[in-house]
Amino acid sequence: SGLVNAAGYQAIPKSASYKNIFIITNSHRQQFEGISVCSATGYQTPLGELKVNRQVADGLIKGNPNILYRPGAHEREQGIEVQLPFIQYHFDSPPPIIPIVMGSLSLAGARDLATALLPWFSPENLFIISADFSRYPSYTTARRIDHSTAEAISSGNPERFYKALRDASR
Repeated sequence: SGLVNAAGYQAIPKSASYKNIFIITNSHRQQFEGISVCSATGYQTPLGELKVNRQVADGLIKGNPNILYRPGAHEREQGIEVQLPFIQYHFDSPPPIIPIVMGSLSLAGARDLATALLPWFSPENLFIISADFSRYPSYTTARRIDHSTAEAISSGNPERFYKALRDASR
């Protein structure tokens, strides 16, 4: 995923300045209902510490019954951790992050999260959606699933996207 991530970050102007970076991923280690927003102080990497905007995180948790802080959901969560060195390398002064882990493949949960994040959808914030395509099926199956998922993402239709995710997990 390194080449894909690097290309994504390269598309962000080096001079860009953001108030917050929201990192959203699906859980790779635990399955749980709802959404977990990290309210810890930060993440330590070999490049230093990235601070979590606890004020924003705590506000999301307090204002939404389906959003909690589940510390275990964030432990060694690759969907979050793989983004951190890129953020630290790309930005001279990285803004605080808000790590968000979605526990289950639920369109209702995604809508809840989108509604909760609505006040932060502005040019002063960056949203990184950390997702991976197939990793375990055969090459032929992975290509078919990845193509179907990519088409669903490109369609802009959430129902089609979640159907593709459900189909891929069978």
